[in-house]
Amino acid sequence: MRGCCEVLGGEVRKTFAARADLLEKLSELAERRGLTLYALVNQLFQLEIEVGGRGVDLRRVVEEWGEWVRVRNSGFMPVPAILWGDLVKEVYERSGEEWLVARCREVGGWLVKKLVSSGANPLQELEHLVRLLAPNSPELTFEARSENVRVLVMNPKLTKPHAVVLASIIEGALINLGYEKLAKEVGEGFLRVEGWRAGHAQNT
Repeated sequence: MRGCCEVLGGEVRKTFAARADLLEKLSELAERRGLTLYALVNQLFQLEIEVGGRGVDLRRVVEEWGEWVRVRNSGFMPVPAILWGDLVKEVYERSGEEWLVARCREVGGWLVKKLVSSGANPLQELEHLVRLLAPNSPELTFEARSENVRVLVMNPKLTKPHAVVLASIIEGALINLGYEKLAKEVGEGFLRVEGWRAGHAQNT
């Protein structure tokens, strides 16, 4: 079934066809916002024209916004990349790798508890987080099974301190999800973390 909505374009009356179920939901949304369907439809058209005119996919904008909300709700905040790099390097050099690993494991454990309490799938959310914290990585693998989890990140821009931070957050998260550390490798440009549940054989 198809619905129809009329929109006035100057002196010319134009119509467009849309699925009836979508129009019904759009009408409900307009009512909740205190708008007419006409006003809301025109807002959507204007937004698509503005965003699309810049060569940006509106759906991708919505997806990225959702990712940002997910990270923000997890307790993270945006920091300029250059400042973040300096801070991590400073902490790594002053406090040492052992302290940084322990602290980031705590963060990973806290993150998982927050995700579990919110009802989200912690492994899926952890994967989203890893991808956001290691953007534009030529190789990023996140394999999650009931008995084993394997994370591999290879990125030439990943410094050793950054790799330590990310690997340790992942490690703390997996430990708090009932996985035991199987292996962890960290270096300039790469990290690998694997965990398995007790009672399952190690796969090296």
